[in-house]
Amino acid sequence: DDSFTDIDIKDEEKSEYYTPVDITIGYDSLETEEQRNCYKSLVESISEVSDEVTDNGHYPCKLVTMEDVVLTQSEIRLVLSAVQMDNPMVFWLTDNFGYSNTNGYTAIQLYSYETPDKIKSMQNKLMKKVNKFVASVDSGLGEYERELLAHDKVIESCEYADNVKNAEDDYLAFTPYGVLVKGSAVCEGYAKCFQYFLSQLGIKSGTILGMGSKELHMWNAVLIEDNWYYVDPSWDDGKDY
Repeated sequence: DDSFTDIDIKDEEKSEYYTPVDITIGYDSLETEEQRNCYKSLVESISEVSDEVTDNGHYPCKLVTMEDVVLTQSEIRLVLSAVQMDNPMVFWLTDNFGYSNTNGYTAIQLYSYETPDKIKSMQNKLMKKVNKFVASVDSGLGEYERELLAHDKVIESCEYADNVKNAEDDYLAFTPYGVLVKGSAVCEGYAKCFQYFLSQLGIKSGTILGMGSKELHMWNAVLIEDNWYYVDPSWDDGKDY
């Protein structure tokens, strides 16, 4: 369909000294082949965005259709969460989606906040920031030293956005773009940016969504020398819960 434009979400920035690791925790958590196939289709969908705005002010991604597969709404939400967990640098995807699971097939419609051209422009600004940091990390560093550099870079790059309560206030505050380009983010932005930095420096990590002082909160689990540790970059930046 000519109305859709491809968005390259592949990793282009590589460390000269460290081998990046793929982020697959979300995918690995899926339990059925249907869910895993849906995951793959959604990843393709978010990389193809229309420049035609909808009535809700968003831009549709390529429609996903799965024949002879009926997924429930809860399964779709589960798969979409897995996609978002494994693709922290996809900043344009909204939380809204449409679906149909009748007549023996499933159709899923995702949406983007931005047009394809705007995404590419924003992505270029974001990747320049990421490239600069990754290239600055010297060779011969242990996992903890690399982790600490990534942690400190996230914190020094932005301030906590106390005035942002939800995506309607500022959706970019929940993304690495908010951290590295706008200099303002909430815990989700901190955690996703930290996760991505670590992946580029060869360190496996994941994001954890839970509660912090009766509020939704996101932080990280990081694998250092075969041991898992909790790390909370937004709390470390002075956010007092």
